[in-house]
Amino acid sequence: MQPKSITAVGLVLAVVLAGTAGGIVILQMQASGPTNGNTTTTTTTTTTTTLKIILEDTDLLQYEFKVPDWVFLGIDGLNHSISDYAGKFLILDFFATWCGYCKLQNADMVQVYNTYTRDQLDIMHITIALSDTVEMLEDYVAEYGITWACVFGTDDVAADYIGVRYIPTIAIIDGQGMLRWKHVGWWTFDEMNPVISNLMGV
Repeated sequence: MQPKSITAVGLVLAVVLAGTAGGIVILQMQASGPTNGNTTTTTTTTTTTTLKIILEDTDLLQYEFKVPDWVFLGIDGLNHSISDYAGKFLILDFFATWCGYCKLQNADMVQVYNTYTRDQLDIMHITIALSDTVEMLEDYVAEYGITWACVFGTDDVAADYIGVRYIPTIAIIDGQGMLRWKHVGWWTFDEMNPVISNLMGV
């Protein structure tokens, strides 16, 4: 399925995202990334930085991408950190409320959420759209039956680390905080669930 695209320009990644309703969101992400993996280098007249490439649709365990303990502000007004989910798998779903494929993804995420216990797996919805407000997100989660944490990722720290250039982008973190999988674009339950169960060993 075709995801919405994000293009990189020099050191600063200018994000131009076209929504299904014709809206445009512009984000900026600093170029940084995990400490391991293949690299490409981008250069400006004053600064050189290295962008890490995280392979898609493969088990990333061998690369030992330890995810930082990011802290996100949720629409519930509480802080949600990666360490809150230690000991179980965590799915990060990067999205925006205007993204059509993100809306399609929600039903599959609900199905995943209902397939596993909270001791096994949890989900975090992370908006990267500067235009998304608390009120918009509250309406969004109510409409699509999202009962897990919905947070703001508009500082782009997590999105940049994962290498989010399109939405939806889905990242799977295991119970030890290691990045295990990255998928770009709409991921159906029938495609996603075998990957999750295999990574979990269930």
